[in-house]
Amino acid sequence: MMRHVGHSVHVLDEYEAKRIDAILRYSPPWAVTFVSLWYRSDMGVKEIAQALSIRNRQSVYQERTLVLGYFLGRFVAEGMKVHNQE
Repeated sequence: MMRHVGHSVHVLDEYEAKRIDAILRYSPPWAVTFVSLWYRSDMGVKEIAQALSIRNRQSVYQERTLVLGYFLGRFVAEGMKVHNQE
């Protein structure tokens, strides 16, 4: 079960964390790289664009939408409940 911390941050329990890790482990490198840069680094959009050889900042946001859609599909296919905040 997911624990609630702060206003909107949820901490995964050990079972959920392992499922997420397995999904990431078997995902295409382009998706994992994007997630690592976006969520696990201190890089800004311009730096992420450079790291991914994306020509302009706006395209980074388009790529983010595609990557999130990919992972949403993977999580749902695995039977995970996903709370969309957008």
